[in-house]
Amino acid sequence: PDAIGPDGNAYPRRLVFGRYVHEHLLPYLERGRVRHVRERVVDVQRVNERWIVKTATGAEQAADIVILATTHPK
Repeated sequence: PDAIGPDGNAYPRRLVFGRYVHEHLLPYLERGRVRHVRERVVDVQRVNERWIVKTATGAEQAADIVILATTHPK
């Protein structure tokens, strides 16, 4: 009940939401279908049918799908 806002939408605690996302992604992570990369991204470009993601360290990774998951600055 505490997670329901005045507008009727659910706003779960970050820990609860994190657990939910982890449980749903775990099978994909275990099978290697999804890679979770924790790096600062400086560029994302579409090249033909793929995405090229460049990190602050200069590493580049090709991907079929890109998810931007941001957080509050520390």
